[in-house]
Amino acid sequence: MKENKLILMARNVQRLEETVDQLIRELMRTQNMTIGTLEVIKRMDGYEKAVETLKKENKEQSTKDS
Repeated sequence: MKENKLILMARNVQRLEETVDQLIRELMRTQNMTIGTLEVIKRMDGYEKAVETLKKENKEQSTKDS
């Protein structure tokens, strides 16, 4: 292979590494925001009742689908 082609390939690999690193950071930020949002929702009034309603609806839906 020519040296030029190897240099281009190395640059492309470097760009891919940077892109993957950025995606990982964004995924971690999204995960942290999701966890934080869930914790806030858990502290809201009516959370337990809403969860029980969703469980009941889910159970009814699963029996309909069977």
